[in-house]
Amino acid sequence: MSDLLRNKATSKDFMDRCEAASDVAVTVDLLELLSNDLDANVRGVVGENQITPQHILQKLSQDPDSGVRCTVARNPSTALEILLILLGDPDVYVRKGAKNNPNSKIIPRQPIKSSDHNELEIHNKKSKIKEKKQ
Repeated sequence: MSDLLRNKATSKDFMDRCEAASDVAVTVDLLELLSNDLDANVRGVVGENQITPQHILQKLSQDPDSGVRCTVARNPSTALEILLILLGDPDVYVRKGAKNNPNSKIIPRQPIKSSDHNELEIHNKKSKIKEKKQ
């Protein structure tokens, strides 16, 4: 299978290279190769592949082609650090893709209020009492 993928990844036909880039069995070295492809379509497919490593997604997040950056922004495997950069992208579709990415839905932690803290202490004490009774 890896010989077939390598042949597709090095093919002159961009559709073969796209097919290799989208395969879940593609190796990191082939993704590296394809992430440098002259055709933005191929780089875009690398950007949307959920097994693409973060260092390649990081590189593609700075691609001159906004379509490539958009695929990285929409990839559910893209790390939050990369998404934070893409949220400031000049292209509206890249920003929208990053905003809608499930990894950008981080809820900031709220500090525990004293009343919540007291309730937690009471709950913990009740749990300990039940454990002692059993």
